[in-house]
This record gives sequence, structure tokens and C-alpha cells, in this order.
Amino acid sequence: MTRILAIDPGLRESGWILLRRTPDERLDVLRHGITPNKDWGLFGPPESPAKLTPSMQPDVVAIEYIAHMGVSAGGDVLDSMFWTGRLVERLSKLWRPAIYGITRMQVKMAMCGSPRARDKDIRAACIEWYGPDRSRSIGTKASPGPLYGVKSHIWSALAVGLTLSQTQDRGAFRKFS
Repeated sequence: MTRILAIDPGLRESGWILLRRTPDERLDVLRHGITPNKDWGLFGPPESPAKLTPSMQPDVVAIEYIAHMGVSAGGDVLDSMFWTGRLVERLSKLWRPAIYGITRMQVKMAMCGSPRARDKDIRAACIEWYGPDRSRSIGTKASPGPLYGVKSHIWSALAVGLTLSQTQDRGAFRKFS
């Protein structure tokens, strides 16, 4: 069973989700969270990022990266690119998994089939992937679904992981290692 660590890098913190592909092609959510970038062991001792135990080490990492869009980039975009590079560097040394960069456009097309898809559309597609409706996929505190507790950057990370998992031709993605 393949474990996929999907990451949405941010300026100060990065959302992540660890998925496991089951023999029946389901994707189980094992863990998820939002981790400050400084806590991924980028500048200190080689600690396991995101507090993943050795038995949970990913076979594949999918990380959202910024593609050239033909317009000038601001400081926030450049900072996000910096963190993407640092995360790729750190994870490739720590676990040596296959690491794929996936653009937002690739996520939009895989999840919604449209380059005009917005965040709410992608989130709805993620919810639908795990159940026919919000009550089954997210659930409640009393009866949590597989996506219970997913928020903010974690939704983007989930969409990146689902995009990687449902795309047969991995040559379409940028391979970092």
C-alpha cells in the first residue's frame, strides 16, 4: 500500500496530509496538520517532519509548486517558492521518496476539469471524493468522517494528493527526486 504525503507550502506554515492507497484503490487519510515551516527540521537537527513515525514514512511526496504564469511575481510568491525548494531538499534527504511537483492548474483540471475552478470548487470535489455529501466525508465531532478536522492549507494539500493519485501519467508532473 502506497503512502502519499501531500503538501501545500505556505509563507510561514505548510498544510500536509498523509494518505494511504488501499488494495481496493481507496485513499485513507492517516494524518493531517499544519506545521510551521521552521518545524520541518529545515534549519536544525534532522527530526522527522510533521511528527510522522518511521512506519508512516511516505513512498511518494506530492508538493504544490508555482508554475510560470506569464506575469511578474511578488514577494509572497517568491517566498512560497523558497519554502517549496527547502521542503523538497529536506524530504529528499530524510526519506528519499519520489517527489513530484504539481501545479495549481494541474489540480484544477484533475479535480474539476476546468482551468476556471476556484478553491470552493476544489474543496467540493475533495468532499465528493470521500462521500456523497459533507455529512459522510467530514462528519461531526460525535461521528467524524475521514476528512474531519481538515481545514485551511490542508484542503489544498488533499487536492494535490488526490491529483497525484488519480493521474496515471506521472510524467505530466515535475519530478524533483
